Amino acid sequence: MLSKDKKLNKDLFNKVFSTGKTIHGETLYIKFTKNNNETKRFAVVVPKKVEKMAVKRVFLKRKIFNVLKDIYNNIKPNIDCIIFFKNKDIENLKEEISSLLNKTNSY
Repeated sequence: MLSKDKKLNKDLFNKVFSTGKTIHGETLYIKFTKNNNETKRFAVVVPKKVEKMAVKRVFLKRKIFNVLKDIYNNIKPNIDCIIFFKNKDIENLKEEISSLLNKTNSY
């Protein structure tokens, strides 16, 4: 899991959600904006449409946060990013997140 200072707070989440650019992948899509400081902050959203049970939604969120923790040092600073699930397919998460971040010029 990422520490609290590496996650988006509510105000920043709303800013990224409303003004961010979107990039789509097969199982995920991301919304991102550049920030003015040397930080990389993330949030993960798993909608009820993807998984009805809250326990399984939290499990999927933890999977993503663990992948982000593994690749955190390879990500360039100055990005605020929200990762959304499209479906439950959790194979190749690391590769898909890496390719999506690469499209944002942040990896």
